[in-house]
Amino acid sequence: MRRGFVGLLCMVALAACAEDGGAQSASGLRAAAKMPPTCEDARAGDASVDPRLVPLLTRSGDLEAGRQHFRLLRLDLERTLSKFDVAAPERFGPALDPLFADAEIQRRLTCAFAHEGRGRATLDAWEAWVADADMRGIHGRIFGPPNLRGPTGAPPDAQRVALLRRVMRATGFVDMSTAAESTSRASNAIIETALGKSASGKPAPGKPASGMPATVAPPGEVPPQKRTPSRRGPDGQATPPPPDPRQRAAEDWFAMQLDGVDAVALQRFLAFAESGPGRAFYRARQATYGAGMRDWLARLQTAANAQIAPQAAALGAGTSGDKLAEARRLLEAEAMPAQEYPQGLYDARTLLQNAERLEPKNPDVLVLKSRIEMALRPHLAMAAPHDRGQIRDRVAPGGPNMASGYEQIDRDLAKAILLAPANADAHLYLGRSKFLQRNDTVAAHMLREARRLQADPATLALFEGDLAYVGGDVAKAERLYRESLAVAEAAPSVRDLAARHLGNAMRAQGRGGEYPAIAAKTLQAFPDLWPLRFDYADALLDGAGTAADAEAVIASVPETWQPPRRKVAMTRVQVQRAIEAAPAARAAEAKRVHEISRDTQVTGQALCGARDAAIIETVIRANPNPGSEAYIADALLGCAVSERRPDAVAVALRHARDIDQPLSGLWGDTALCGAAARNDARTLTLLLQKKADTTRRCGGTMTPRERLAAQAAKGDADARKALAAFDAAAGK
Repeated sequence: MRRGFVGLLCMVALAACAEDGGAQSASGLRAAAKMPPTCEDARAGDASVDPRLVPLLTRSGDLEAGRQHFRLLRLDLERTLSKFDVAAPERFGPALDPLFADAEIQRRLTCAFAHEGRGRATLDAWEAWVADADMRGIHGRIFGPPNLRGPTGAPPDAQRVALLRRVMRATGFVDMSTAAESTSRASNAIIETALGKSASGKPAPGKPASGMPATVAPPGEVPPQKRTPSRRGPDGQATPPPPDPRQRAAEDWFAMQLDGVDAVALQRFLAFAESGPGRAFYRARQATYGAGMRDWLARLQTAANAQIAPQAAALGAGTSGDKLAEARRLLEAEAMPAQEYPQGLYDARTLLQNAERLEPKNPDVLVLKSRIEMALRPHLAMAAPHDRGQIRDRVAPGGPNMASGYEQIDRDLAKAILLAPANADAHLYLGRSKFLQRNDTVAAHMLREARRLQADPATLALFEGDLAYVGGDVAKAERLYRESLAVAEAAPSVRDLAARHLGNAMRAQGRGGEYPAIAAKTLQAFPDLWPLRFDYADALLDGAGTAADAEAVIASVPETWQPPRRKVAMTRVQVQRAIEAAPAARAAEAKRVHEISRDTQVTGQALCGARDAAIIETVIRANPNPGSEAYIADALLGCAVSERRPDAVAVALRHARDIDQPLSGLWGDTALCGAAARNDARTLTLLLQKKADTTRRCGGTMTPRERLAAQAAKGDADARKALAAFDAAAGK
């Protein structure tokens, strides 16, 4: 969207307007506002900057005004990018970052001033002027945020208007607005050209040899205007054309901004602005926003050609078959994402959106698009973290409606089935979608159809195993997970998930001790399953494994793969090392836990899994930052409730700040609400003995007891036992 003129007045000023647009003027400064050759590349101006200049421009507000100008410019470019693809601003951020770096912007904002102020007398005059609070205040009003107080007196008379116009000409304000519009239009045209089309879907503007789009005037020059023909009145006499609305907008801005400033103060301001040093100051300001942006636009053009255009072409070019193949590759590569932000999935989504435009009735496109959206759900939705052994959300993101966020996925998969009734993948993934929404009856039906249609055996067995697991038939789940692992052609992500879910099924049957051997065998054949390595290391630390055993398992995981998860794992290894240490060395090993963690949340999570609860107090007391023990205890308490570790809960309660506070580890639940949600009778008893608040509602709905009673009413035997323990401890 083109910037509206008032928005650009804000943009050139400190700016706090949301709308955008353009301007034109005949300021007397235009011809003089040439950028010195040394400033064509802003980096060349460093050596000539007087040390007084940066503090001076900081005090006048011009540095902050310039930074705000660049902030708004980047937001504008990101809006253009996001119309191509919602993930484009982040994807192409590295190409833009150098152009918006703080040091780069400061050099660019000071270079023209350094050139114009190279005479000592000029800089002395600037310093004297900026030290005057009244003069600095007028300058700040002109180039500052909009005055929203409204007029304080009558509309300006002709004399006042003439005075305001003199100030406008002396400061070169309108030409700066024109230059800002030119920069905005030129930079957006450059980005649209690099993307291969405009965000609106129209062809991008042509690009001349200079690299600047042909339809955009260079910064600092007035865009070509259509000639307004003269009009003739009824008497046949020529009448002047109507006034330029942009000029009128600028005059209205000055009337608004300088409302309440008397004529005497404005005359004093003009005495500086129209003097030699004043003209130099505003000439430098205009050059900064005008000719000084030419080099910046050229660098943007280079970055767009070298970094944005090739990626955009890869995402937008080729046949739908090419896009399907690349999207499948990206989906599998990001099935075990290395970072919290799975860029590959967003790239795959863009490819499939483009493929769908080419072939809207291609069932393979619809199925793969749905798979990508399901893979993105954990990264887009505000879902509570899973407890150990939990394989799907208790409550769907967005509230109690389990279908929230899955409507389009279901529509696309249903459409694929209508288009191709024998498409096994469409049935397979519609079954998975219904499973994730806890609609297990429909999920079972769709998976039976997928088996009849001979869907991928490894994926099908995994999905059927998950359905059996949540249904309580863990023996059947174990058999199906083993069946999935036995498929030689299983995708790495499917094999990883099947192995880890097999561990859940074995622990649920009291045979968790057998799992490390299965994990080790799987990793021996497929060593790059990084999530399985972390799960295997946890299993070793839960059982009889040593710190050295666990460290060896995760040693081959790249340091760039999910660094937060790696830090928790390495901190937990160090906790185990403290457990294994001789009594004389235990305090030093406990202190080392904090040196590795450097984060109270990570320390609390690592202590939560400690095999020997006695080490927890030792590590907390070894904390080198007095006062942070309570924050470690808060993280420990949430994790310990989640893991059903009453021994760790007891230690956490000695240091916790408030037993009834919401805990991030429980997604905002209190400890008592969290224990009630998990039917943990032992932890409930412990918390009630510590006088936890029984009346505080969980998630704003039910009290802990009401939560237990609701679960017990559904026939949950564990909930009935926990409710009895709750009533006994609460004295009911």
